[in-house]
Parts: sequence; C-alpha cells; structure tokens
Amino acid sequence: MPSGQQLLPYLAIVVTFMLLIWGMPTAAADIQHWGLLAGASLSLVLILIRQVVAIGESRHLNDKLALRVEEITSLNEQIQRVNEELRQIDRFKSEFVSNVSHELRTPLATVMGYMDLVLDSPEEPLTPLQADCLRVANNNAQRMVGLVNDLLDLSRVESGRFAIYPALVEPGPLLRQLAHEMRLQAAEQQLTLRADLPEGLPTVVADELRLTQVINNLLANAIKFTLPGGQIRIKGYAVEAGGGSARLLTPVADALVPALPEGRWLVVCVEDTGPGIRAADLPHLFSRFYRTADAQRQAIKGTGLGLYLSKAIIEAHHGCIGVESEPGRGSKFWFALPVTGEQETRSAERGQTASLLPAPSLQPRVTAPA
Repeated sequence: MPSGQQLLPYLAIVVTFMLLIWGMPTAAADIQHWGLLAGASLSLVLILIRQVVAIGESRHLNDKLALRVEEITSLNEQIQRVNEELRQIDRFKSEFVSNVSHELRTPLATVMGYMDLVLDSPEEPLTPLQADCLRVANNNAQRMVGLVNDLLDLSRVESGRFAIYPALVEPGPLLRQLAHEMRLQAAEQQLTLRADLPEGLPTVVADELRLTQVINNLLANAIKFTLPGGQIRIKGYAVEAGGGSARLLTPVADALVPALPEGRWLVVCVEDTGPGIRAADLPHLFSRFYRTADAQRQAIKGTGLGLYLSKAIIEAHHGCIGVESEPGRGSKFWFALPVTGEQETRSAERGQTASLLPAPSLQPRVTAPA
C-alpha cells in the first residue's frame, strides 16, 4: 500500500481535532452545535480506522492467496511432468510387448508345425503315451499363440494401429458355423450348446475375421464359466430402434432387446446358466486385464484381454456391446451391429478400410438387479 494512503487516516484525525478546536463554543448557545460536530468527527475517525484495518487484512489475504496460487501452479507442473513420464513408460511398455510378441510368434509356429508333423506321420506310429503328451504340448502351444495374438492386438489398439477390413457378411451362416465348431468343446465340459438363429438375418458390413474373434471369445467364456450340466445358447435377431422403443424384426424366443440408438441393428446374444456376475464386477468387465475375484479364486484360466478386445472390435464397427447378469442366474453377453445401408454396402464392395481411431467411444452397457 502506498505511503500516502498510510498517512491518510492520521491526517484525517489531525484535521478533525483542528476543526474541533476552531469550532469550540464561546457561548452556551453553541454547545449543542459543537457536540454534533464532535460526534460527526469522531464517527469519521472510526470509519477511517476501520478502513485502514480492512485494507491491511486484505493485503495479508492477497499475499496468502498469491502464495497458494504459486504452490498450486508448481504442483500442476509436477503432475504434468509425471503424467508425461507415465505416458512415455506406457509407450515403451507397448513397444516392448509388441516386439516380444512378434519374437515369440515365429518359434511357436515352428514348434507347432513339428508337433503336427510328428502326430500326423504314418511312417513311425507313436505309442499312446507319446501321442497324448504331444497333444497336450500342442494344445498349450495353441493357447500360447492365442495369448501372443491378444497381446499384439492390445498393442495395436493402444498405439492406434488397429484396423478392420469391412466386407458384406451374412451373419446366419457364420453364427451357425461357429456354434458347430464350439459344440465339441462344450460337450467336453458336459455342456449343451444350442443355436437359436432364425432365417433371414440381415446383412452387416463387418470384418468377418474380427467378428469371429468376438463371437468365439463370448462362447469360450460361457463354456469356461458354466458348470457341467449347464446350457449355453447363442441367439441372433434383428431389432429396429426408434422413438424410445424397439421392436423385433425376426422371430426369436426370450430375446434380450437392449436400449440402442435409432436405426436397425443385428443383435447377437450369448446366454449361459453359469454362476452369474456380481454387480460390483459388471462395470469393469470390459477393462483390460480385469479378472473377477471369483475367477482368480477358482483359478479359471484367462488374461482379462478377451472382453477388452471384443469391445474395441465392436466399437470399431460403430456398434454396442454389453452384459446383463446377476449371481445365481447366469449371464447374457450381447453386441449389436448396425444393419447394412446402401452407402455402407458400396463402401464394403470397394474394400475400404475402417480404422479403430475414428470409431465412437461407446460405454459398454451393464445391467444388474436393482
């Protein structure tokens, strides 16, 4: 505060008292006038003193505020530096995972090739024990290849290099074929796998290889988590959404009709009679590397990447994915793809590539009992 402003209250006091002296009454008649003048002068002095005190307190508060702002600015700069370091570490991690996965892929393919050659060789038949050991080794090598492929996909997703190659896909034949292929795996676990797929399912524009990856993942999860004697159903049906409601376009029993944006959709749903999923786990199921406490406690195999990659693939197709489940009543995992329009059909026929990056980031739909 300037020195002139600091002296102002004292100057006011001096002037006030000079006025009091100058206006001192010389006769009894002037006493009342002098009293009013003295009271007003005293009030003015008190007001000035209070303003001086307020200005001092304000200056103190401003100094404290400036110090706090400086501290916050410094903390923000530190946070930005730490975030940049974390992003760089994450990039290094992704590059490392990608490089290691590529290096593992080639020797694994060689090992599997030689094992298949020995197993299929008619010249020197194997003993039952040798054949069984080779089959076990071959199965584990295939699991390792699957893990390597998931890690490579994860690296592509995180680096923005993941892409889909859309083409016209007839979902009915594809779903029937995949259900048929997984039926043997379900039977080995004493499970029944049924397909409820009506004729006339609408055509979609999709990457058939990636779509197969999603469906196989949902079916494999259902087989993995359903107890012997249970049932698994895969359903496909068309839905038209609009005006806050949706209606079925193809007949199907007990159809799950999720809340979807306006338009026509192909919905694929995989239901199981497994133990169900706790409400606390549902929002995290589509996060990378997430595994429920029940899965870890029961030592159920898995990396926690399948649903994360499935979500990325479906979102790259501008679709939706979600789950409905509750403990003791099984689970329903579903995804929806937009039905082919004229523009999409022409793009698919030209073989255009759609990258993951421009796709909308849709939140997976999760539903638990209220």
